[in-house]
Amino acid sequence: INLSASLAVLGKKVLLIDMDPQGNLSLSFDADSDNAATIYDVLKGEALPIDSIQRQPVADIIPSNILLSSIELEFTGKNREFLLSNIIEQVTGLYDIILIDSPPGLGILTINALTASDYVIIPMLPDIFSLQGLTLVYDTIEYIQSTVNKKLAISGILVNRYMKRSKLHKEIYGTAQLICHKLNVNLFKTVIRNSRT
Repeated sequence: INLSASLAVLGKKVLLIDMDPQGNLSLSFDADSDNAATIYDVLKGEALPIDSIQRQPVADIIPSNILLSSIELEFTGKNREFLLSNIIEQVTGLYDIILIDSPPGLGILTINALTASDYVIIPMLPDIFSLQGLTLVYDTIEYIQSTVNKKLAISGILVNRYMKRSKLHKEIYGTAQLICHKLNVNLFKTVIRNSRT
């Protein structure tokens, strides 16, 4: 949300695609995900991308809802990782930047998002589980790069909910720096602080 707002301030025309079945991005933008076409309808071929875009003051959005979670079971055929890429091709010329919000898992929705992207920002929490997940995410991105999207690049890893007074958070950030150095991946110096600090 904040990234799209910052880009809008710079004069960029931005489209957001909510690929998370939880639909938090859609909810935050007050998008209609119950009575209007969503990315689920577009992926199924029941709505056109252009007809699913909802105009918002900051950025336009193609919303999502819980129905999207069934995509994993509904699409099992060949080339299913290109579903989103084919949709984006139809609206690319209308926007300067398209941001895709993907779910936290590494299922077909995230694979579609990575296949359709030029760059990826990896958010991580300052905890041990996120540290363990970094290598798995990196391996997945490497696989995507070597198979279906050679142009995909990692912009960096962004630490979220960081508490600067927390010794544990500082230690995890330091460990993340070591991991990123080993993987040759950028760890953003900017962190998103926990709102309670």
